[in-house]
Order: sequence, then structure tokens, then C-alpha cells
Amino acid sequence: RQGRGQENFDAEASAETVQQQLGALQASLIDMTNQLEEADEEADQARGEAEEAEEEVELLRNEIAVLRVRQNNGNPGQASGSPQEEVRKTAAALSEELRSIMIKAKASEEQLRGLRGELATLEDELEAQERQRGVLEVEVQEEQLRTQQLQACLSDHQVVMG
Repeated sequence: RQGRGQENFDAEASAETVQQQLGALQASLIDMTNQLEEADEEADQARGEAEEAEEEVELLRNEIAVLRVRQNNGNPGQASGSPQEEVRKTAAALSEELRSIMIKAKASEEQLRGLRGELATLEDELEAQERQRGVLEVEVQEEQLRTQQLQACLSDHQVVMG
């Protein structure tokens, strides 16, 4: 009889330990879910920034094309001195403006590459966290099943003892 009492006590202690482990796993699962939501938000933000950078690069490319056409046409604008001097000044100004825009375009393209790299990293992290969350969900289910089995075992022992 004393052996059954000890078994009953051991089963109760084991059930309590499993319940504690289950609680810890559920807390980990909630934390992982929160981290996944944050990673999703960061990925969405990075996608938005990448789209903005792509739009800026496209605008800069269009500006470059317009400036090249203007430069090739030698459009002097309003002439106030000799026509040749005005054409030279306008061409120099257009060349400088073109250089400036090209520098901005290269900087925007680099920023875009950086954002794409950041986005890829965030997506990889998100995927890893989703896999880890799946593992935790399976562990929680397994612990819940073990808890149910232990509780059923306890109930059977109590019926036998009673």
C-alpha cells in the first residue's frame, strides 16, 4: 500500500512538473508570436523603404534623360550675352546638374541595394522564427498530451485506491 501512495505522489509531482513546463512553453510560444509580428512589421517597413528608393531612382533616371537631351540639344535658355558664351555656360551648368543627379542616383541605388539586403535578412529571420514557433507549438501539444495522460493515470490510481 505504501508503494501505491508513493506512486500516486510521484505521479502528482510529475504532473505538476509537466504543467510548469507546459506553462513555460506556452509563454515561449507567445513571446515567439510577438517577435514574429515585430519581424513582419520590420519587413513591411523595409519593403516600403525599398519601394520608395526604387521610385526615387526612377525619377532620377528620368531627370538624367531630360538633362542629357537638353545638353545634346544645346538649349541655351534665355540669351543675355554672346550666343556662344551662353551656350557654353548653359552646357556647363547642365553638365554640373547632370553630375549631381547621377551622384544622387548612385547613392539611391546603393541605398536600395542595402534595403534589399536588409529585407532579405529580415525575411530569413522571420522564416527561422516561424520554424521555431512551429517546433514550440508541437512541443506544447506533446506536453498537453502528456499532462492529459498523467491526469488520466492519476484518476485511475485514485479510483483503484478509493
